Amino acid sequence: MACSMSCRATRERSTRSCSIRVIAAVSFVGSTPIAQYIQSQGVLHGKRVQALGGAKNHAVVMPDADLDAATEAIARRLWFGWRRCMAFQFVVAVGQGTADGLIARLHKRVAALKVGAPEAAARTWDPW
Repeated sequence: MACSMSCRATRERSTRSCSIRVIAAVSFVGSTPIAQYIQSQGVLHGKRVQALGGAKNHAVVMPDADLDAATEAIARRLWFGWRRCMAFQFVVAVGQGTADGLIARLHKRVAALKVGAPEAAARTWDPW
């Protein structure tokens, strides 16, 4: 049986996760110092560890992708609030037709964003 869980974790929770016997692997995206800490704790407990410090996330859009769904996913992850580690820094569109369709949709979607403070009622996106 395999299970995947994503969560925001404190140092204590990360350490505990690395020591739980039934957890076989740990993946982390965030700051380099914390990635190094999680790597050391995971290895100490015999886990497979993927620790991406200062990571840059990529989105790959394949030719058979639903371009409307891909556009929405990319637009929502341009900044991802204050969690830069979860944002897409790079988008790779496979094939010229995919790229052209995606770029056209992204131009329209990004132009419709209303940037503002979190408490602003009219905003659709905030830079925090």
